[in-house]
Amino acid sequence: MKILQLKGGLADQLFQYIFYRYSQINMPDEAWIMDDSSFYTDDTQNSYELESVFWLHPDILSRYFDYDVWNYMLGLKKEQGKSIPQILLENGTDIKLVYESDEKGQAEAFAGEKIQTGYGKYDPDIIKLPGEVYYQGTWTAPEWLKNIKDTISEEINYPPVYEDANRRYLSQIQNSKACSIHVRRGDHVISGRALSDDRYLEKVKYMLDREEGLSLFVFSDDIAYCRAHAHEMGLDLAGETVYVEGNSGSLAFRDMQLMSQCPYMIIGDSAFGKIAALFNKRLQHLCS
Repeated sequence: MKILQLKGGLADQLFQYIFYRYSQINMPDEAWIMDDSSFYTDDTQNSYELESVFWLHPDILSRYFDYDVWNYMLGLKKEQGKSIPQILLENGTDIKLVYESDEKGQAEAFAGEKIQTGYGKYDPDIIKLPGEVYYQGTWTAPEWLKNIKDTISEEINYPPVYEDANRRYLSQIQNSKACSIHVRRGDHVISGRALSDDRYLEKVKYMLDREEGLSLFVFSDDIAYCRAHAHEMGLDLAGETVYVEGNSGSLAFRDMQLMSQCPYMIIGDSAFGKIAALFNKRLQHLCS
């Protein structure tokens, strides 16, 4: 049995699903299961969206346990801070942990055998390990997708756009030389990962110098900040700038969908932007 951690927002979930399908396809004799416990225990606003947005149905861990047993495991995780692999280890499962380097803090709480791999590194040998294994990471290396792209492209499809505002945005994008720019703030500001205004200015100037007549479509979890700092970020340099608004909560995926229709893209260090680029069939040039 091989278990893959499932956590985070929709983009992280998609990266983890790609790794899950890569593993299934390349090691079909193994049982591959996604651990959905984080959506029961983590104090975040993230919800399990693979099924509700993309109608994907991976094999998930919660379905393998009786209600009382699963709730007991969730209690140990939430109240005592124990991870699922640690709980399994303590209850007699000889399981090892494979984790990406950025998950080191969480891995320290696991008492069994641990194997570290680099963050964002493509390492196909890790899925070939014998015995019971728990995989902890996001798995953003593009090679996981490239090797199964035809299969994934058939499985992952955005729902039809039915909201009036998003239909208008989509029409504008499809009828212009559209360049998306994704400005991730929120938790990236807190963690120090948010790009500076000057860095966005460099990216915008680069793209506008490279391609004439671009219309800029701004996507962000903080549109108010983008409007207030438009000059510093270069958002006022394009002939047309459109601020895409209204897609939050259960509609947040629409921003990803609209970005994936832009033939030109500017993204930062964000899984959300990276996924939009990976599934952009119209992409002509990417500035990352």
